[in-house]
Amino acid sequence: MSSTKKVKSVVKTSTTKNNSSTRPWQGTVLTVFAIINFIFLVMLIPFILLIILGGGMLGFMENLEPGIAMLVGGGGLILLLGLLPFGILDIFMIRGFLKGQKWSIVLSLIFSTMSLIGMIFDFTLFSLILIGFLMYLEVTCLMHPFYGGKK
Repeated sequence: MSSTKKVKSVVKTSTTKNNSSTRPWQGTVLTVFAIINFIFLVMLIPFILLIILGGGMLGFMENLEPGIAMLVGGGGLILLLGLLPFGILDIFMIRGFLKGQKWSIVLSLIFSTMSLIGMIFDFTLFSLILIGFLMYLEVTCLMHPFYGGKK
């Protein structure tokens, strides 16, 4: 009789340990979205470099003032330097999602909230549904024990 209770207690402790160590499917979906976001960010780099080169080519045209070429090239450089920190943060967020770190979920929730605020100027139903789904995933992950939530 005591051996049955012992086995039941071992089974209960092993299942509670497994629940805290397994990643929820919401975290996996967040990781996939973050990887897709990073891929699109990397795909933007050649276009930004073309903008910078286009500014240089405009400088060689005879009928244009050099100030216009500097504005175009400088604008491309500002785009590149402005998106670079987000790419670096995205890499660390992906790493945090995979390791179960809570700060990555909080950072993702901050970015989703900023996107929701930005939708004031460009509202589409698809964006609202997508950001709402991402916020649902993030809040669910915050409450999960894998990311430091309550058991």
